[in-house]
Amino acid sequence: KGPMVSNWIFSGIYKLGSPRIPGEDRYFWADEKCNGCGICQEVCPVNNIKLSSGKPVWLHKCEQCLACLQWCPQEAIQYKKSTLGRKRYRNPDIKIEDIIRSK
Repeated sequence: KGPMVSNWIFSGIYKLGSPRIPGEDRYFWADEKCNGCGICQEVCPVNNIKLSSGKPVWLHKCEQCLACLQWCPQEAIQYKKSTLGRKRYRNPDIKIEDIIRSK
């Protein structure tokens, strides 16, 4: 009974929240460290980022994978104010070339 109820609850929560996920990219922004390298655009698995005047623009089909934030070599991609000054995580077993090639 327990797992079935948990699955039902979490499925409901996901269904209620999931339509909003793509639009949550409105909270991403690039700070002054952004040099327009385009890595964010390259690592996005859903092609949600385009460069405009050398800065990333999110196109509202985000899946919240955070690859843009984690793989930015300048640590210039921010989410709201909550990522300012925070370390980024990169799986040591994965190279950026692997991510780009997998698209």
